[in-house]
Amino acid sequence: MIFKGPGDLFTEIPFPQWVLETVETNPAGVMRRAEHGKDLIPIGIRGKERGERSACWVNADRVLEVIRPFRLTDPANWKRKYIADLPLTVQSLQIITPFLNETGYEWGPAGSTGFELATGYTSIKSSSDLDLVIYIDEFFPVEEAKCLLARLEQQTLVPIDIQLQTPIGGVALKEYIRSDEVLLKSSSGPLLLKGSSLWE
Repeated sequence: MIFKGPGDLFTEIPFPQWVLETVETNPAGVMRRAEHGKDLIPIGIRGKERGERSACWVNADRVLEVIRPFRLTDPANWKRKYIADLPLTVQSLQIITPFLNETGYEWGPAGSTGFELATGYTSIKSSSDLDLVIYIDEFFPVEEAKCLLARLEQQTLVPIDIQLQTPIGGVALKEYIRSDEVLLKSSSGPLLLKGSSLWE
């Protein structure tokens, strides 16, 4: 989510200095799950270091652009233009794109890779995993989920972390495969649910 500048952000406590410095050069944030009204949107600011994360709010009428992960499967939409070697996560993204497009699911990169492609701001590290979001509107059989994960793990050059975005919130694909109960991330907070109830 691209906004105009530091003055567009709201928080209940003073921002750390790194937030102000980051937003001054890269006014962008990641939408986070929290209850909100139509005027204020909950976002998170990412710094250069892994521990630099700050939750805040941005006024809806100050948002310039919203970039959803599925737009980032097409390099034409990347704000980061690579001249030298591609990071391994981006190489992996290019490798798996044909397969995931064939599934018919809406999907895209998230995490540091999605953020870098969407904003042009360097956030991928040599140790970065490839985070993906896959939108699943209807019941997703566990066996099908296992096959999907196995196929992707065979192709990627880095570890992958996949979130299934269901109609009621997000769950980790690996957790959905391995456990009858899953931790659902929803706008009202985390919930522990039966995996079979995610599409009821």
